[in-house]
Amino acid sequence: MAPSSVAPSFITITSSTMMMYQSSASAAMGSTKHLKGQGPYQQRLLHTCQQGTADVIPIVFIDYFPQQGNGWPGTNFGNQCGTGVYSAPGYDGVDNPANNQLLNDCPSIAPDIPICQITYGKKIVLSLGGGGSLNYQLTGEADGIFFADFLWGAYGPQNATWFAEGNSRPYDGPNGEEVKLDGFDFDIELYSDDNSVGCIAMINQLRTHFASDPSKQYLITGAPGCFAPDQSMGNMIAGAQFDILWIQYYNNAMCSARRFIDADIGFSYDTWTAILAGTASANAKLYIGLPGDPYSASTYSLTESYWLNQTEPAYLLSIYACRPNFGGVMMWDATSAENNILSNGLSYDQEIKNLLLVLEVCLGIAVAR
Repeated sequence: MAPSSVAPSFITITSSTMMMYQSSASAAMGSTKHLKGQGPYQQRLLHTCQQGTADVIPIVFIDYFPQQGNGWPGTNFGNQCGTGVYSAPGYDGVDNPANNQLLNDCPSIAPDIPICQITYGKKIVLSLGGGGSLNYQLTGEADGIFFADFLWGAYGPQNATWFAEGNSRPYDGPNGEEVKLDGFDFDIELYSDDNSVGCIAMINQLRTHFASDPSKQYLITGAPGCFAPDQSMGNMIAGAQFDILWIQYYNNAMCSARRFIDADIGFSYDTWTAILAGTASANAKLYIGLPGDPYSASTYSLTESYWLNQTEPAYLLSIYACRPNFGGVMMWDATSAENNILSNGLSYDQEIKNLLLVLEVCLGIAVAR
């Protein structure tokens, strides 16, 4: 992709940038990212883009890799798709149609992508992995290069050779209009069978493809857990260039944002900064990942929720938003953050976005606990 110097701007949620798993809005300090999730009650992608809080929106997930998906990847987008799948070609000489998993009927996602990109200025990336599947592994460099070539052919610019080989492009328009995504997100939560050799080769090959299309600034992003280095993604992050890391500060009690608020210990932001130095991802922007409501990232009971209440994020961000590698805030996920209405009448994602825009901590304004 283009440079690692992506302007902070997420409600994904990321610095004045936010990212939402589904997310995008630029500002001086950071951005947000919202994850577009797999749940049964997800709003369509366009709805998330229209809210204005997110700058980058990952669509989740590609949760089968070609080795497990009969030669092509497989997708799961919750209530946004039907059950029909493409016929994959088989893997390593074996064709098992029962393993076909690439959805071919997602009537709301495909038309929403270009509207989100052109009308609302959002970055739409496709997320790989997730915690709900055991069906994504690569075995070596060749597998990684093949997978990168598939993703570029299916979701990058149109290519005559790709069509001539009879391959599919799930998101192109009904009359063949080109739809290309803004990059790929890695949320790898399984231990790698090949020490991430395949994923590193995959990312490097994607970057080679990105360089062939200067019309768009493509992104490679990742969502490691907060423990540093992440056991599933550490080798990958060190060995391949990531532009953004949305660190999940809600999936491990020892390094969660909740623990930092409660006890001022364990928060791993500075540890991540230190271990990235000298690696391929040294220039990655870091996003602080937070749950969108008390229920979206709890431990065993609501009383142990990782969620930060209406007032707590200001203290956290007042400390970290001035770090030179701070990118913004990420939220899991878009629907939970939007539906979480606070006492001031704002949704949680709106509250965080406003905080990122107004909290000018770099000008010396202190925020009390």
